[in-house]
Amino acid sequence: MTGFAFVFLISIWEEYNDNRGYTDLFLYRKQDEEIMERKQSELQVITKAKDLCSYVMTVTQKSPKHFRYTFVSRLQNLTLSVIENLYRANDTYVRKGDAVGMRERLEKQRAAMTDLKVLAYFSMLAMEQKCILPKQYEQIARQASDCQNLLGAWMNSDRKRLQP
Repeated sequence: MTGFAFVFLISIWEEYNDNRGYTDLFLYRKQDEEIMERKQSELQVITKAKDLCSYVMTVTQKSPKHFRYTFVSRLQNLTLSVIENLYRANDTYVRKGDAVGMRERLEKQRAAMTDLKVLAYFSMLAMEQKCILPKQYEQIARQASDCQNLLGAWMNSDRKRLQP
């Protein structure tokens, strides 16, 4: 192969890689924008609950094996239950003066609140039993508290907005 052909092939290869890099960068930015749009369109409490669930799933994967079927499964199931109840409450259509719809939504919101309280307590027990680290417990407790505050604000907003 002559020197000219070799240099030509290298320049084509570099141009190809440069263009591919821009395309990949564009795709990554597009995906980030879609994720941000989805987070902005969801209720903030649901977004925070998803973050809490993701954190609990990550933390509990590293827990000792003898806790897998006690604390680990309970913590994971509680976070999933919180998200499920929040989605069910959000999907319950309520009009002003609709007592049945309001009662259904409030039941689901209360179930989510109860699950958050139980999650905070179980995570404290898990820390005491050395299933999770104290800093992991603090993070779970902080995120659960944020979710409780947002959920309480949502419940109060519904109560004020939908009173007959």
